[in-house]
Amino acid sequence: NGGAEGTPHAPIAIHGNDGFSADAGVVRGDGTQENPFVIEGWEISVGCDVRAIGVTDSDAHFVIRDVSVFAPGCEWPGFGHNASIQLERLTNGRIESSLVAGQGTGISITSSSAVEVGGNLFAANVVDVCVQDSDRIGLMDNSMTGIAYVARSSNLTVAANTGIALQLMNQRGAVVEGNSGGQLDAFSSRDLLVTGNVRFSVELSHVFNTTVAENVMSDGAGVYVGEYCHDILIERNAIFGGATAIFIEGWTWSVSVTQNTLRSNLEGIVVMSHDPRSRE
Repeated sequence: NGGAEGTPHAPIAIHGNDGFSADAGVVRGDGTQENPFVIEGWEISVGCDVRAIGVTDSDAHFVIRDVSVFAPGCEWPGFGHNASIQLERLTNGRIESSLVAGQGTGISITSSSAVEVGGNLFAANVVDVCVQDSDRIGLMDNSMTGIAYVARSSNLTVAANTGIALQLMNQRGAVVEGNSGGQLDAFSSRDLLVTGNVRFSVELSHVFNTTVAENVMSDGAGVYVGEYCHDILIERNAIFGGATAIFIEGWTWSVSVTQNTLRSNLEGIVVMSHDPRSRE
């Protein structure tokens, strides 16, 4: 993961399909699916709250690859307003094998679809990735240390990342699979599948139609189901070495807990919930 040492380049701003040019760091490609524009091999250092690479209003296919972007000294996340790499109102993009370091927000994706972020190294960002108002976004095989924040989006895939702290807000449809070391905090979301993760904790609030299955949760990780969750399935997880393996509280209903292996936790399953539908 992560970009190799590259050739210094000025910040890149691409507006529309016609903005992909040699001056904008494109080294080859014509923007088709078979031959995407490739921005590759650059090293870009910027100040805080300055974009290193920005692409907007495009439906051309493009790849940002083996790029290193640095923004040392930034501490305010900004949730996408000061991202090192910012993608807005576009489709068909990919960011891969790059280093994104030292910014408030590393990569921001807004009002976009069919974008993949894969095989990158994130370091010393507050928010590694921020996704808003987007569809069919993939975060895969990244090494992460900051937050991945996703809001008002759909059809998300989060797979095979390490160290991801995933926060979902008003999300519809997500597969969170095969991640190692991290956590999921989901609020006001639905249609989630959380499976095959290792050393991974899950917290749900105002979430429904969600399955948490076949995860290995250790070193304090577990499952928390909070207010107004319903139609939740927790099955075939292995949870050990923590405080409370599964904690269910608040106004919740239709929560099924079955075939889990719980070992060496201070508490196994704690239920302090109330079904609001039973109120007189």
